[in-house]
Amino acid sequence: MASQLAADRFTAHQPNTGVFEGRTEEMGDADAALAIKLQAQEDEAFARALAEREARPHLGVNGPQLSVNHPQLGVNHQTESSPIANPGVGKSDAKAMMGCKPTVNALCAIFTCLTLTFIAAAVMLVIIFAGNGGDNDGRNGRIGGANAADDRVASARPFLAPNDMTSGRPFLTPHALLQCPTNATLTTSSMTCTKYDAVVASVTSIFNSLSNVCTASFCPQADFGGCVLRLAGHDFMDFSGGKGGADACLDMNDADNAGLAACLHTSNEHGVSLAPAYHQHCSDVSLADFLVIAGEAVMTLTRASVLEDNRAAAPLDFRSRFRYGRTTATTCDFARGRLPDPETCSDVQRVFVDSLGLQWSDAAALMGVHTLGRARVENSGYDGWWSDPENSRRFNNNYFVAMLAKGWSPERAVGGNPGKNQWTRSDDGATHQRDRASKEMMLNSDLCLAFDENGADLDARTQNCCAWVSADNFAAVISNNGGEFCGSNQIPRGNGRQRNQCCQGQTGNNDCGNENSPAGRAAGAIRHFAENEAAWIVAFQRAWTGVTQNGFGDLKPACSA
Repeated sequence: MASQLAADRFTAHQPNTGVFEGRTEEMGDADAALAIKLQAQEDEAFARALAEREARPHLGVNGPQLSVNHPQLGVNHQTESSPIANPGVGKSDAKAMMGCKPTVNALCAIFTCLTLTFIAAAVMLVIIFAGNGGDNDGRNGRIGGANAADDRVASARPFLAPNDMTSGRPFLTPHALLQCPTNATLTTSSMTCTKYDAVVASVTSIFNSLSNVCTASFCPQADFGGCVLRLAGHDFMDFSGGKGGADACLDMNDADNAGLAACLHTSNEHGVSLAPAYHQHCSDVSLADFLVIAGEAVMTLTRASVLEDNRAAAPLDFRSRFRYGRTTATTCDFARGRLPDPETCSDVQRVFVDSLGLQWSDAAALMGVHTLGRARVENSGYDGWWSDPENSRRFNNNYFVAMLAKGWSPERAVGGNPGKNQWTRSDDGATHQRDRASKEMMLNSDLCLAFDENGADLDARTQNCCAWVSADNFAAVISNNGGEFCGSNQIPRGNGRQRNQCCQGQTGNNDCGNENSPAGRAAGAIRHFAENEAAWIVAFQRAWTGVTQNGFGDLKPACSA
């Protein structure tokens, strides 16, 4: 989670990533699909505006101005004051606006023609410069058309804050994208257990429509669940200094949030999104409360798969802990830059410990959401599963188990991007050399919780060590991994042979810290959660409750049982 709540996707169905993934540098097909959808929405808004103009011919030059976003220009025009922007204005009307009477002389006609020609030339310059600017949006690699589509929708929708601009792009919020069919409530005024259950049921219906088949290349429940949790996490992780938190406000145009539109509203996440579920409750449940409940629903559903196999496993209980009354924020220009950078462990401290107010053990517990979903280069810039595919659709402690029961070596410049570096599974069980879709990985911000290197935080970009633990000292963890140690049920004797099994292809015999006693920032908590899943469930629910309530001091309980 140190920088992610999940999302990433393939081309056909656009799966979304792992969970609290932070900064992203590239955008892919999911964003292209979003651009197409936004273009269609903008075209529809433009058509409605023109229809309204034609339906109200009595509006003159001094009548109320109707803001219309021209579909070809990507800029706003006031239809009642610009003859070019308003195709309903006739020639005589245009001349009247220029100061000529309908019965004009030749000089007036020439003057009018020259003026209109000058305006048209200015508009062409706008088109040229807008196109060039879009093509060179270097931070996230999006094409100019995608940028223009988003910008046109922003100017066509009055509920977008037009001045909240960063890097030349409008601040686009979930509230702006999820238009309630009725009047959306910004603050939930009342809620009962029955209402909470109804929201959960709506999300459950969407989740259960997905196939439960899970392979390395196709695992829709893991992808959707990871995306929803990443969405909720990116929402509450911007809390700092009393501002932000779980207020349903994050910038969907920010590269850090690439891919989240897929499960929020575009239905590019295996053909489904949260939008239909939200629309069923938006008149009396705020979007801020809804996103928290949606995250809880997904975790409960994916925990059910664990309970089916092991009735003694600890259940989740979000229902009795939930507090309602969060207010949806319609703008939050301060949010950009607050998400943790997965390249550094110091950002885990900045966000989770310093800003969200967690202890390191609870920060580690919250990172356990990475057990759901995966990372995709086209969204986050990273590549792989935190657990094996099947465990990535189950809300369990496999994230912690995998961290210790498998071997990890640095992978630099993921996807050719030198700013994206990760730790890739390097033991006998690694299969990504034969099947790229099966790659398992950890981020710096994950692995630094368990391991260090000569007293320093792990850094895949600069360090050449192998992260692994001695089987002799971690028997309980290996037992929770089905008896498998570094890809095999055959555990060799002696640290030398065990290292060879965990660190294939890793030369130099350099270990990340002490394999007998790792000393990462939360090493004790990582081991405890890997050995005792029930302890992790308790710590996770405590941490989740805290971070989803930050910034809201007057929340009320929806249920007591």
